[in-house]
Amino acid sequence: MKTNNSMKIHTFCVLINVNMPKKDSTLRVIELIKEKNISPKELHEATGIKYNTITNALGDNNRNFTIEQIATICEVFGFNQTYCVFGTGNKYGYKPSDKIEIKENLNFDDIKKISNEIYEKEKLISYLQSQLEIKQSNAHIVENLNYMSVPVVHIKAQCGYLAGYGDTEYIDTLPTMPVIVDKTYHGKYRIFEAEGDSMDDNSRLAICDGDKVLAREVKRDLWLPKLHINDWYFVIVHRTNGISIKQITNQDDKGNITCHSLNELFNDYTVNLDDVVEIYNVIKVVERNMRL
Repeated sequence: MKTNNSMKIHTFCVLINVNMPKKDSTLRVIELIKEKNISPKELHEATGIKYNTITNALGDNNRNFTIEQIATICEVFGFNQTYCVFGTGNKYGYKPSDKIEIKENLNFDDIKKISNEIYEKEKLISYLQSQLEIKQSNAHIVENLNYMSVPVVHIKAQCGYLAGYGDTEYIDTLPTMPVIVDKTYHGKYRIFEAEGDSMDDNSRLAICDGDKVLAREVKRDLWLPKLHINDWYFVIVHRTNGISIKQITNQDDKGNITCHSLNELFNDYTVNLDDVVEIYNVIKVVERNMRL
């Protein structure tokens, strides 16, 4: 029974579609194509529109050119987009000067009327051209994209961060960066800018100088008995030594952590958690400059 209902709906839609008339905009484009004696093959080769699409639109049926296809045809062959879409203005190559009749003794109202008409037509053409550029681009707007706005701690601001990390008013003064997310995140997040090449070993896991990393705070009550050192790199905010991004390779019962750099030119060192004010897990690199 469900299949039969679906078939009935489909058949009904086809019948409605067959009886729909061809759009006026398509009819005007066909008119100009015929005036210029442009063959379907020439139209296809000049515009890149599929040959079958062209023959269907030119045929005696209900098929139409889309607004994007009309804009392309107009641009290639010099047709007036305003005329093709709305039926107003000259058929070919609209120019502002074409709409101004040479008159003597024009008063202010005449000039204002002509100026407004030129402005509106130019605005319309500009809009159509911009829509064409959007459709021809391979970049598309994604609807319902979720992102969060995260405070950014730049290299030059790291000294100030050490003094104001616990001050809400200070945090509110930091610049922010939108970060795309696929779920609701909980907790406190920061974006830190990496400095130096201590974490750069030329591997895919490297963190390079100038990288911006998204980091999630590890609350202090989770530092002991042991951090999850096998899962993440860490941003370590030290009371006196500043901010560093490291791999933690060891943690003892006294709260001493071994900070390791990926770059073998840098030696490991030990920090006690009593001297640390904040720790963050590095979630991902959100910005990297790829200039050679």
